[in-house]
Amino acid sequence: MSAEVFKRFDHVGIAVNNTDSALTIYRDVLGGVVTTYKEIGTTNDYVFTQFILGMQKIELLEPLEGIESFLTKFLARWGEGLHHLTFQVENIIAARDLLTSKGLRMTDEFYEDPLWKTAFISPRSTSGVLIQLFETIPGSKYDSN
Repeated sequence: MSAEVFKRFDHVGIAVNNTDSALTIYRDVLGGVVTTYKEIGTTNDYVFTQFILGMQKIELLEPLEGIESFLTKFLARWGEGLHHLTFQVENIIAARDLLTSKGLRMTDEFYEDPLWKTAFISPRSTSGVLIQLFETIPGSKYDSN
């Protein structure tokens, strides 16, 4: 089934209260190389920072101050730590339809931006792990090439 849905693994997302504090470990101690710093996320209520560590992309998610969001709720309930795994798919609507037909539950879906269409498989369907799927335009900065 994975060949029908997933194109490639993209990154691990980690929820943090403060990106700069987290980078003192991931960048300064562990040697991660920052590739994206504090870009506004899809829902405009958080920023993300990405870095490469051990040839893998890792993403830090920090809520914007003073705005209640999925991320502030997550941090209040679970604290800092693993937030999601992200996989690129060829066709996000087809992937969503196939996965839901097999009994998986989707939580949030955002298809407005052709550069980053995304949907999330509920952790209730995946042993407690939020899984993000995304589709992008071939050749974009988010594409696996």
